[in-house]
Amino acid sequence: MMPASSITIIFSPYHVGLRDNRVGDGPNRILKLGLIEQMEKLGVKVLVDEIQPVDDFECEIGRSFEVLRRTSVAVSRARANTSFPFVLSGNCVASVGAACGLGIKDLKFIYFDAHDDMDTLSTNENEYFDAMGLSMLAGRSRDWHTQQIPGYPPMSYKTAFYTLVCAI
Repeated sequence: MMPASSITIIFSPYHVGLRDNRVGDGPNRILKLGLIEQMEKLGVKVLVDEIQPVDDFECEIGRSFEVLRRTSVAVSRARANTSFPFVLSGNCVASVGAACGLGIKDLKFIYFDAHDDMDTLSTNENEYFDAMGLSMLAGRSRDWHTQQIPGYPPMSYKTAFYTLVCAI
């Protein structure tokens, strides 16, 4: 793959499929602080690919998985255009769309989060969707839905370096 000629900010201000809702508003706040301007001052060409509203999809799960599908497509598109995909999201589960969009079968990564994201429907008593990202990538949770995301590669995590960062 050729070196990146730009950075594409994949702007995804969603929480459980709702735009600008709660933590989903985080990407807006980051942009308001001048992220794009600061990158451009460094001589970086910055493109923005905004995930459009998913209001036509049914319930939290339908909306959320549509955001993940669109994120995957946006990441793939950025890579095809030799642009570095920079996903700016309000949900941890965006890692699923990003990983799928990279199209790398044995993806190596370092994962930092405030919770482990390995929950499944049977281990998470309130079914909090945003705590299932890594288990979804491993094929252990919501596997039918995850398989609908373009580029989905079930991961084994045999060689993944995993870090859990907890707030004190």
